[in-house]
Formats: sequence, structure tokens, C-alpha cells
Amino acid sequence: MTVNYDQIAVRYDAHRPSGSDLCFDRLAEALAGARRMLEIGAGTGNTTRFMSRSVDALLVAMEPSAGMAAQARAKSAGGEWVRGAAPGLPFGDASFDAVYSSYVLQHVGEPSALFEACARVLRPGGVTAHITVPPSYIANHPLNQYFPSFAAIDLSRFLPAEALSAAMEEAGFREVRWEVEREKPKVLDRAYLARVESKFLSTFDMMSPDEYETGLARFRQDVEAGGGSTEHVVIREAVLIQARHTEA
Repeated sequence: MTVNYDQIAVRYDAHRPSGSDLCFDRLAEALAGARRMLEIGAGTGNTTRFMSRSVDALLVAMEPSAGMAAQARAKSAGGEWVRGAAPGLPFGDASFDAVYSSYVLQHVGEPSALFEACARVLRPGGVTAHITVPPSYIANHPLNQYFPSFAAIDLSRFLPAEALSAAMEEAGFREVRWEVEREKPKVLDRAYLARVESKFLSTFDMMSPDEYETGLARFRQDVEAGGGSTEHVVIREAVLIQARHTEA
């Protein structure tokens, strides 16, 4: 099922962190020293705003959805915004010192074409870095208790770091490495329920309406039965994978 990000941009952004998030500090460290950077799939500009304030560089933010970009402009995310969809990168060869993305790789299918495009627009020695979700986090997520297809949907989209690493090396990148960052445990409570009600993950738009409504009703029931929280705990995880373009 295709997700229309123009239609969901406002609710998508409502429950997304607007400051630092998992792996953001590590991302800024990985790209330190870059003078010209490209963000792929900048969305509503949360990562864009963080990076524009953390790294002294000219930042170009590429986003295919006009609705998502409008949300970014409304909160002054920073960067020079252009319309475009990965894996196609409408820029000349060797245009950037760094290319990065945050929770975008799952939208481009087979990552080889994207990493080849990253290699093309990077200057020799340039860095690419991407924040994504480890499959183990998806497989163990407590929302699987409420939505039977939750894991299946996302495990078909989010590739493990090993597969991404292999694709990077095939595209000519070296010094590939990754690291996982975790948040402290949080219970599934009324606040988390509100996020699910707002479909803060595109996963909910990809399952059937019946499954979503049935699971949501069960989640609400458990929250109320537990006096505001359930017995389930979530520990968010993100992985930053980075590599350097082969020197000329």
C-alpha cells in the first residue's frame, strides 16, 4: 500500500521529536568537517534543523513531498530545499562532501542504486551516513501484540546493517561501520496510545484499516484496564551506518 505523505504530513509531524533524537549526535560527528552536505528524504525537517545548527556547512535538503517540505518551512528547519526523490539525485558529480539520510532507506527498496548515486555526487573521500532501524527492534516491538502484520510490514522494508554494509562496499565505499543506540525503556501508556491514534508510523498506513482499528481498540482497552498504562515496555533503537567514498 502506497503512503501519501502530502496527506499525512501534519499528523506525521505532530508526534515526531523536534530536537535531538537517537543517533543525531553521532550523525553530526560523522559529518563534521563537511563544507557542503546533502540530506536525502528530509521529510518535515527535524534532522535538517538539528544538522543545520550542529554542523557549519551548506546544507541542501531534498524531499519529494510538498506537504512534508511545507511542514519543514513552517518551523524554519533551515537548509536549501529542493524537490527530488531517491534514488535519483539531481546533482552533478562530486557536488558534496557528505550525503546522509534519517529513516529513509526503507523507502527506496534495494539500496544499491541509492548508494551508487551517493558515491557519484560525493567528492573523493566524502562520507555517507544513514540512520535506520535494526530488524531486531521491529521483531521485538510490543506493538506486535496488537497489530499482527506490524513486524512483517517493516521487516520487508528495513534491511539489516550487514546487508546495507555489503551494498555500500559494492558501490565503492570503504571504512563501513555501524553502531546501535538505545533509549531508556518506556511503558506503552496513554501518551504512546495518542501517538498510535495519530498513526505516527507509516506502518499503520500500510496495514488494512480493519487490522488498525481492531488493534487500536485492544490497545485502548489495555491502557484503561491498567489505569493509564499497559504491561508492555518499548526500548527504541536506531542504527547509524556510515562509510567513506573511495579516494580518487
